[in-house]
Amino acid sequence: MTETIHVDDIAYWHEVILAHLLQGECSKIDPKFTADLAVTRMSDLRVARIQSVPHRYERTEKHLRNSHQNDLVLIAQLTGSSVQTQDGRELLLNPGEIMCFDSTRPLTLSLQTEFDQLVLHIPREIVLESLGPTERFTTVELTKRTPVGGLLVSFLKSIDQVLNQVSSSTASQLSQTAISLVMTALAEQSSMKLDHPNWARNALLYRAEQFILNHSRIQTLTSQMVAESLGISLRYLQHIFQDMRRTPSECIWECRLRNSEQDLNNPCLGALTISDIASRSGFSDFAHFSRRFKAAYGISPTEYRNRAQEKLMRTTDLASYRPNLDDTRLQ
Repeated sequence: MTETIHVDDIAYWHEVILAHLLQGECSKIDPKFTADLAVTRMSDLRVARIQSVPHRYERTEKHLRNSHQNDLVLIAQLTGSSVQTQDGRELLLNPGEIMCFDSTRPLTLSLQTEFDQLVLHIPREIVLESLGPTERFTTVELTKRTPVGGLLVSFLKSIDQVLNQVSSSTASQLSQTAISLVMTALAEQSSMKLDHPNWARNALLYRAEQFILNHSRIQTLTSQMVAESLGISLRYLQHIFQDMRRTPSECIWECRLRNSEQDLNNPCLGALTISDIASRSGFSDFAHFSRRFKAAYGISPTEYRNRAQEKLMRTTDLASYRPNLDDTRLQ
């Protein structure tokens, strides 16, 4: 459940941060670099404990273009200090304080002293659905603005010590408690009334969609399996999908159709038959797959693949074309 890494080279630390946290650029301040990272993943959350000598981290537009990460990230400063810059604001964070940043916008973190931090990643969509745009939460010190912020720091320190010792179901419950505290702190900071049932449904819906996305290629996946993965009844799962005006089963079929579309567009899978693509995408019945695909895209899977191959060939021909300058005549 928890992965622990010790690093004594800034270049390797850069690769570790990229792989386990957020794509960005790390540069050292201290000549002798050393850092330790422990990352725990549990349902909707990632919790990281970072201990390091001073260094600088920057996430620029270049990194954003190459990244699909979409989290709201909270930093609880345990020891040392750091300076965060985002959305045109700068904030000094001292021990016992907490702030957050949005991973979809540029960011600079100047970690000025040897430090110890807890870093919490939560899906940004959960916040957007319930509290709106994140700009008013970023680069704001939460513990001074809301009593719940101080409680959140204590809770994060506590669960960091036990996460690797509890069952997956207990870890999932702790995850929901952590999200509850985060949402309450953010709502309190912005003087908003938090509709708990609303954000709780949004969180469950997000988890359900992510589970379906990650398991849609499994032909035996059912709505009941999705409900069991979330620890809720099938009836309640169907209820939380009602706001989207679709059913869990429809979400499963939509993901499988997207799987097939991606595979039909993939030239590396050109040797596979359409039947192979259907099976690989999560469909157990070829006729059912063909009907659903044509209803969704207006053409058969075979026609879709032929068009994709023709488009690829035209693109390849254009890319390889070079005009003969010797035949060019100046008028």
